[in-house]
Amino acid sequence: MLIKATHDDFRVVESPKITHERDDCLVFSVTKSGWDTTLLVKELAKRLMVSQKRIGYAGLKDTAARTTQWMSVKGVDPEQLENVRLPRVEITSIMQGDCISIGDLKGNRFEVVVRDIQWDASQIKHTLDASLERFSSYNGFINYFGHQRFGIQRPITADVGRHLVKKEYEQAALTFLAKQYPDDPHADIRRELWDSKDFKRAYEEFPHSLKYERAMLFQLGHKGSTYLESFKALPERLQTLFIHAYQAELFNEIVRRRVQEIPPNEVEIGDMIMIDKFERKATTFVNSSNMAKVRGLLRQTVSLAAPLIGSKTIFPRSRMGEIAREVLTEEGLSCPDFENHDHRPFSSTGSTREVVGRFSDLEYTIDEDEMFDAKKCIVTFFLPRGEYATELLRQLFGQDVLPFGVETQ
Repeated sequence: MLIKATHDDFRVVESPKITHERDDCLVFSVTKSGWDTTLLVKELAKRLMVSQKRIGYAGLKDTAARTTQWMSVKGVDPEQLENVRLPRVEITSIMQGDCISIGDLKGNRFEVVVRDIQWDASQIKHTLDASLERFSSYNGFINYFGHQRFGIQRPITADVGRHLVKKEYEQAALTFLAKQYPDDPHADIRRELWDSKDFKRAYEEFPHSLKYERAMLFQLGHKGSTYLESFKALPERLQTLFIHAYQAELFNEIVRRRVQEIPPNEVEIGDMIMIDKFERKATTFVNSSNMAKVRGLLRQTVSLAAPLIGSKTIFPRSRMGEIAREVLTEEGLSCPDFENHDHRPFSSTGSTREVVGRFSDLEYTIDEDEMFDAKKCIVTFFLPRGEYATELLRQLFGQDVLPFGVETQ
């Protein structure tokens, strides 16, 4: 099964949180196809002649998709913004508002075309209806992090993060630069680097499209930087992403083991829960006095939570906490290891995440696939921020639903 065969096959419309306390920015809607959000911000800043730091956005959106998101810019006249012309970019709904920051959104509405389904219509309907019935019993779907958190053709992000947490900087750098996977078009030059560790030569051979790798290779080969110092050539958001991906991998494993033992819609004494409160998430523990109330609210404003392990993680006093400690022990780590005194972006205090992801307004239609000799299914739904559409689709269809051109490893 495939998604993103065309940009129009994966449509995302952001549901923003726009505030008007200061009204010191222009806020605007951007609909784009085939643009990476960070590259678009860079180009907008160039056209508007402002620093990239003046442009705010709530979240990164898929490149291989047609997406609508909200942005803000400070110190620009509406006429300047109206005159911006970029291919496959439409700017509309310009208004005054406050600066938009990461996380300033309620969620996203999706319309996804799943293609190349080698089932007949009755099998598709039976599978999806059975999944929706299971979701109903769970009060949602299992809120795993999706494959884009780890990489698809080269799923190395969490591996790099693991080495960084363990302060194994050489292994971290070589994993990022040179670890090979079969579907990576640059596997050969990575293999040469893995064997030779000739960073100067690799800098000359790596294509300019691998700009992050080349930035690190230049530091290693021409500046004589240490492996740790070479990571500082990367954008800070990418540096932190390595740690976050490793935390996500640990979260997925903790949740996988927990739901094998206890259904995700059940709580125990000592479990951690998250409560929706005034558009914020409050965290508390289940005890004998609130157990009945918590169970009654699991379909509404309360969710079972699992730790995203960091230096200040507080473990649930339940089976969930036992599993989290077991996973951490198997990794040969303890919570203080997530504090990095060598480089701040490689530190994380940790957090929590709901075990069950909530969705709404899910509908589907089945039709003939005009691109493949198969069926297609058009699925529409809304997800709160932080939840993965690809993961919902995987659980809905019962198998991986991968971007066009990517094979299962």
